[in-house]
Amino acid sequence: MLYAVHNKYSPHPEQLDSTKKINQLLEDYEKKFPSPKENPLIRIPTGSFIQSFEFLDPETVRVTGYIWQKYDAVAKQHGIEPGFTLPQIITTQRTGYKEKAYQFDYADYTLYGWYFEADLYQHFNYETYPFDRKTIWLRMWPKHFYDNVVLTPDLETYQSTRAEDTFGLDQELVLKGFDLKETYFSYKLTSYDTNFGIKQYVGTHDFPEMYFNVVIKRKLTNILVIYLLPIFVVWCILFALLLIITRDPTQAKRFSFSTAGILASSAALFFTVILSHVNLRADFIGYPLMYIEFFYIISYLIIIFLAMDGYLICRKKAPPKLFAWRDNLLPRILFWPVILGTIDLVTLTRFFFNSGH
Repeated sequence: MLYAVHNKYSPHPEQLDSTKKINQLLEDYEKKFPSPKENPLIRIPTGSFIQSFEFLDPETVRVTGYIWQKYDAVAKQHGIEPGFTLPQIITTQRTGYKEKAYQFDYADYTLYGWYFEADLYQHFNYETYPFDRKTIWLRMWPKHFYDNVVLTPDLETYQSTRAEDTFGLDQELVLKGFDLKETYFSYKLTSYDTNFGIKQYVGTHDFPEMYFNVVIKRKLTNILVIYLLPIFVVWCILFALLLIITRDPTQAKRFSFSTAGILASSAALFFTVILSHVNLRADFIGYPLMYIEFFYIISYLIIIFLAMDGYLICRKKAPPKLFAWRDNLLPRILFWPVILGTIDLVTLTRFFFNSGH
């Protein structure tokens, strides 16, 4: 199941992978919200190229790269100035966070290009961590966002923009802990409950805002070694402790078994698990329970059961039938089926029965 979850991927259905699709979407918008003749919808072809990105924390991504725009005679005639805004920026590495990199005049348009560095706030869903995918996006506004101006993906400047293709990325881009799936442009129809005090503002209802998206998949090697492998080792040790719990004096003497020893071992394993859990959770404070945390919850329950089992077996009073049958054999038989069955159930619920994922 986890192999299927980790490797299954379908391209986003709202990708803008052709000029025809872009024109159709904007034509539908203009039919729904017709523009006045004196203020027609101005289209500004815009492209982006990302040189690097890194996660500063679970909700902040630092991105560097280039953004360019093409301004034709119509845009110049309506006084539209070149430029763009990244509305999700939260900090800057330099004043203005962008600088003009180049400008070229061609027969049909003038090309402007900027280099930018920005720390962007983006909310990600970590409920399926570490089998989650992330979509990093550049949300772009024109400089004159209050005019009837819409940015359009400059698809002709890329070699290929088909579904599942990757474009607009530096080939030397280092992805720390991630694999690249695809990149694509998209529109998000955005409505605002204010006109920002601008009487002629046109973006109040379902205005198409352009996004450049980068889809990445998490590499599992580090996660498996750092978090899941120690959990599995703890389970093996707990199973070994369960095997030596007995009421037979001969067997107890052979294994140096005692209730105090079981409780001490359980406490030591509990602190091992909880320290690992705290170390994991420290990076995701305030987020809902993640998939990987169920492995820790199962470990806590096993440790509690083991301590209870050791006490009930060793007390003078006869233990319950569940533990007394063939000298504690039933808990040993059920140990792995219960653990793995619980993980199966959690996996099915989180990845297959939950429509939100």
